[in-house]
Amino acid sequence: MAEERIYIRGCGAISTIGTTQQEIAQACQSGIANPVHISLPHSCDHPLPYYSLSGELNTVSSPHLYQHIDNAVDSAIQDSGLTPDQISNLPVFVGSTACDISDLETQYQDDLQNDPHPRPLYRSGFGILADYVIERLQSNGQAFSFNTACSSSANALLMAARMIKSGRIDNALIMGVETQNQMSLQGFNAMMLLSPDECRPFDKHRNGTVLGEGIGAIILSRHKPTTSDYAAQNPYYYIGGANLTDSLNITSSSAEMIASVMLQALDDATLGSGDIGFVKAHGTSTPANDSAEAQGMHQVFGSKLPPFTSLKPYIGHTLGACGALETIILLACLKGNFIPTTPGFTSPDLSCDCQPLRSPQSFSSGNIMLNHFGFGGNNASLIISNLP
Repeated sequence: MAEERIYIRGCGAISTIGTTQQEIAQACQSGIANPVHISLPHSCDHPLPYYSLSGELNTVSSPHLYQHIDNAVDSAIQDSGLTPDQISNLPVFVGSTACDISDLETQYQDDLQNDPHPRPLYRSGFGILADYVIERLQSNGQAFSFNTACSSSANALLMAARMIKSGRIDNALIMGVETQNQMSLQGFNAMMLLSPDECRPFDKHRNGTVLGEGIGAIILSRHKPTTSDYAAQNPYYYIGGANLTDSLNITSSSAEMIASVMLQALDDATLGSGDIGFVKAHGTSTPANDSAEAQGMHQVFGSKLPPFTSLKPYIGHTLGACGALETIILLACLKGNFIPTTPGFTSPDLSCDCQPLRSPQSFSSGNIMLNHFGFGGNNASLIISNLP
């Protein structure tokens, strides 16, 4: 095992199943998954499920993007116990697919109601969220932005960990941000990748993914947490990871490249496949991606896979935010000593030849692999542990 320990020192989440670790763990233990149903403007299709923070499709009123960011960041920093001096030099790593486009869409709709030729949209771009957090914290740290589709915030965490390991920084704030927007919804709908009913990862009858919104903030540190609670005495820490782009297809990855990135992550962590106790799968519930991911896992682990689950039936596919947000949700469950099930799975699929967890499983310690596979074949695999 790699000697360097990079601790997950604080977490903050804004999700459809809660904002505190207790709320999140209780929802996952109960198998709660409550998307709303929305009708897309200018679409003849029937209403689609969506995991909305506001409980509805928000096309006019503000989605309060920056308020959500503030709450997630404040929770993570408070949970971490960072000092004011540490915060004053805290670098920020933000992963997102749509960035602040939800606010841009809201502004445009508001302006259009009053003027058929609305004014130009305000400044945007993939650096704006990281810059906002840096300015709000009054930090002298650097700001980094990642836009690699569904692996965005996973890559943000991977880069932050590598910079800590190299000695360039001591602490890092990693964020995954995704809010409700028409660009993502209409784009996925046009590609016929959205399920009309529910998310069923790895199930024979899966028929598409269900999108969702949420924000996750994680503090990584080379310094072990100093509080006296259980999480501080048995903290999870990052031990390895990898990123790989295969450029096979604009919307999917090959099983071989998925296996390759997992093997590279194991090598980075100086682990073998038999050392992994559990896998948090990407599990989008789309036919091609779930099959490729399952086949990739078989190439790495053989016929007997470690226990695995997908978290998307709880919060939807939060795209660029899922790397950070799903890590936080999993950690909330692990703090409760259990691995959550995969709601929606009922029928095995021969093309996958595997079954995610169908009942909660106890888990007190071990090495965990977290997989995130994005559009364009950008794949990231991370490994965390809480072993002594």
